[in-house]
Amino acid sequence: MTLYALGDLHISPTIWDRQRAITGDSAFMLSEIKRLLQGDDDLVLCGDIFDSTEPGTVMGHLFREWAEDVTAAGNRLWIYQGNHDKRILAWPVALTSAVTYIGDGTPVVIAGHRCRALDYAPRDLLARRLAEMGTQELPEILFLHQAARQYLDIEGTWNCDLEWVPEGIPLIVLGDIHEPWEAPVRPGQLAAYTGAGHTRSITEAPHQKSLLEIGGPVNVLKRVPFRSRAIKEVALTAVTLEAVRVEVRDWMKLVATGQVPMQAPADVLPPVLHLTYTDDVPSAPQLLQEAVADLGVPMFILGHPVVVRATGTTRVDLATAVQGIPTIPALLGKSGLAKSERTASMVLDLMRPGKPAEIRGRLDVLRAEFFTSYDAKAG
Repeated sequence: MTLYALGDLHISPTIWDRQRAITGDSAFMLSEIKRLLQGDDDLVLCGDIFDSTEPGTVMGHLFREWAEDVTAAGNRLWIYQGNHDKRILAWPVALTSAVTYIGDGTPVVIAGHRCRALDYAPRDLLARRLAEMGTQELPEILFLHQAARQYLDIEGTWNCDLEWVPEGIPLIVLGDIHEPWEAPVRPGQLAAYTGAGHTRSITEAPHQKSLLEIGGPVNVLKRVPFRSRAIKEVALTAVTLEAVRVEVRDWMKLVATGQVPMQAPADVLPPVLHLTYTDDVPSAPQLLQEAVADLGVPMFILGHPVVVRATGTTRVDLATAVQGIPTIPALLGKSGLAKSERTASMVLDLMRPGKPAEIRGRLDVLRAEFFTSYDAKAG
């Protein structure tokens, strides 16, 4: 009997928003999890099981069949809700009786451990519920779906301070942040994010997908990896084009022979190349496709062209460069970016997609570092 936890499955048809051709990651993730469970295991799904409050019939059917197969094999599934899929009646519960809902804070024993779980909540409500918990018998494991202050560097984006958690709880397991992470909160108290079930943005691609295994002593954690789509990030200019072509071809040779660590079969989930390229190589996606065409493995290229100026870049230049990239123009306009000798070297990073909070953070750093007063500099 082993206790596992995994949050942020974000079950959806596509790997990333607006990439409708890239499908199958959710189904493959669920099959990998089912393969790892041995029977008589417990798996806690730590919120954001679905990507939205309206997952649709296909994704609902996929989850129901998977959950019923997993429990028919002797395993147990426990669920609570995240910010993406929270509703009055949790979707998994509405779909099947194969799951047990625990997000209302009711004490429950899972794999021999006293546990409690709380659905995602605004920070003031969460703080109140944790304060109330401190007056009751404390669990060994507390499951949350929140963005912890102790993890986030950008002030104001967190909605949970782990110091609110009563100090007598040895382990806090969290969903919401899509990276595997763990750190002590107090002596004898550990917090850990499980990581995400599959990649939803390029910032998540380097993190190996895994189940978080919780040992007999709850502060003993292990990450059990499972396979996922092979994804590579590259950036090129005219100067680096040939080197990048060689790099991508070498990577695709490994993909074709199944040698990328923990790679899903390429004929099931074709690899993705996340490509950022400058406007001096407008045909970069085609040139890279040609470089690997003879290997016989299809490759998705997500191309993001950018404009890099050789001399300083003005706010107007930047605004032109980011047109068509969702959320960035509005954030750029709020940031107050102006002319700077160093801005040109920063454009490439600015263009790379990410979560709005990450993009906003990068813009805020630029503004704070280079533009104390735009009007004064412009004058």
